[in-house]
Amino acid sequence: MNVKKMTGLIMVFCCTCLAFSLETSDIQNIKQSVVLIARVVYIDSVKSSEIPLWRKVESYSGRKFLDSFQTMSTGSGVILDDTGIIASNAHVIFDEEGTIRQLIESIKYFVTSSIPKDILSNSEKYRLRTDIAGMLRESTDTIHIYHEGKRHEDAVLLAKDGKKDIAVLQSKTLAGNMSVPLALRDRPAESGEQVVAFGYSLPGLFEGGLESQEVVVTIGNISAVRAEDFSIQHTATLNPGNSGGPLVDKSGHVLGINVGQMRNGNNMFFSVDSGTVLQFLRESGVVLSSGGQNTVIRQKSSVSSGLIHQLVGRKVILDSDENAVVYKDGKPIGTVPVAYTLSGDIEKLVVETDSARSTVVLELDRTISDTLAITVSLMPINGKLTISSRPEGANVKINGVFSGKTPYSSMIPAGIHEIELSLSGYTFRNMEVQVNKNTEKRLTFTGVELIAVPLLPVLPAGTKITLSRAGEVIILDDPVTLLIPKGPWDIVAENEKYFKTVNIQLNVDRGTVLDTSSWMSKGYLELINFIPGSIYLLDETDMGLIPESGKIELDGGQYQLKITHPKYRVFISTIDIRKETSSVLDVKQVKIPMNPVVKARIRDSILCVGLGAAAFYFRDRAFRSQDLSSMETFSAISQVCIAGSGLAALSFSFSFF
Repeated sequence: MNVKKMTGLIMVFCCTCLAFSLETSDIQNIKQSVVLIARVVYIDSVKSSEIPLWRKVESYSGRKFLDSFQTMSTGSGVILDDTGIIASNAHVIFDEEGTIRQLIESIKYFVTSSIPKDILSNSEKYRLRTDIAGMLRESTDTIHIYHEGKRHEDAVLLAKDGKKDIAVLQSKTLAGNMSVPLALRDRPAESGEQVVAFGYSLPGLFEGGLESQEVVVTIGNISAVRAEDFSIQHTATLNPGNSGGPLVDKSGHVLGINVGQMRNGNNMFFSVDSGTVLQFLRESGVVLSSGGQNTVIRQKSSVSSGLIHQLVGRKVILDSDENAVVYKDGKPIGTVPVAYTLSGDIEKLVVETDSARSTVVLELDRTISDTLAITVSLMPINGKLTISSRPEGANVKINGVFSGKTPYSSMIPAGIHEIELSLSGYTFRNMEVQVNKNTEKRLTFTGVELIAVPLLPVLPAGTKITLSRAGEVIILDDPVTLLIPKGPWDIVAENEKYFKTVNIQLNVDRGTVLDTSSWMSKGYLELINFIPGSIYLLDETDMGLIPESGKIELDGGQYQLKITHPKYRVFISTIDIRKETSSVLDVKQVKIPMNPVVKARIRDSILCVGLGAAAFYFRDRAFRSQDLSSMETFSAISQVCIAGSGLAALSFSFSFF
């Protein structure tokens, strides 16, 4: 449920469980999977300036404050596999500022209200209240796990999501303490289902320390299932302290992780559904040793899940495809195949190698008389891999698959893995690492900065450059710039077409430029059928007039050739100059045709001039003629010529626009 949508309502976080069809033995098995999680802070006497006053309080109250752990808050969790992986709520693990503040106020209240004046004066109480606030604000909280009367102080956070309110821990000292871990159900919850909540409700209300607290079990039904952060609403009563405990269906599968109740709501309790938890585990890289598919003892399990539950007679033979050892109560009883005789009704054996394990639960069926042979498929056991780099932010590939960026930490199957790091501007050495089961492997990679060395001029296509030093070899094809670590390098450059093999030594440092101008062998280009007076350009560089012979000497390589002439079209071609060879290129320049507008202007100009001249001629003849009729004729012709000249002049002027 999205808390932001609940205007005027407040979610009170808490947690607790039983389903009508669960038998007493099933309930006891499930209770073994529930843990009490306590956030504690150590009050170090070294940080106190009022040690004598605190000793007075301890002597009077019989309660130890200095050099001891003080509980700030408690919640619940559920063990998901036999390596000690625990699911709970993020709010059980975090909110350090709020819980420390509450502890400060709690101790202040105790000192003020419970210690009489004949033990401490008002001024001494004030000094203690100030002292405890200073000590706790400088302290760091930690997590203690309580399970079946024992305290475990090695809890490590594997992943968390505050929005989904999920946290995953691991306590290695819990490994192997489970008869059968619980399974996260992969089928969605349904309204009306009977459910049971398990958890440590309000442990501070009852006598004894946290080690002596009992799991509380409550029964209810699913009221609604919504597409929200806390999607399951149910009626199995939850109280403060239940947060993080399991909500279990009638078959004993974990249906959800309990979150809390609605204040001012009647029987409105909420849980994170198991599908969300399974997805979070996958996205966080947390792999359960059983694949998250374990069940309570009464449920038959898949061989591929890492937990085998099998009905057998008194005798059984365990075998495996791997050279595995069989353990009973932590002690080896032989290497597979192992013949075993049950002494009780239900027994648990572990089949294990250095990197894989499966648990076999054997349940006696007195109707079976034959000896059953069971082939055990082993599941990888995880180890933790933590990778850091200098600088941070490098891409991490494990066995060729992108896995994240540094700093990186995740559970991965035990075994040998290829680790590869990459970061722009740096190079890292690849590493093969052995990750052992139930242990953490820490790696630190130091990146070597790469220096850019430009190649000027740029080498032609097909160039291969090999850089080497002290067994390190880098091969580059068609490089424009070399990206290599600082220091001396032996360089071999090869290009069969354009130059002979080049061997040089280069001491790389910032600002280094590799001059390749002398590498290319000479070749010749002979131009034929070109117009004298033409200019040629190579890669847009003006090279001047084409020699009369048409023969040009060039370094090997590819060029763009451009030939220009005022009266001919531009000729463009790509040329490939091979080493010590001569190429012939037929230019065949094309003359530029006269522009139609220019043609029209010349035509109109000639017409104007011709008609004008004709007009003057006939006018002159008219004046010289003494014959009246001839005068009229010549005058008429001249007028026609003048009119034609005017029209031609008008047409000429239009041709300019």
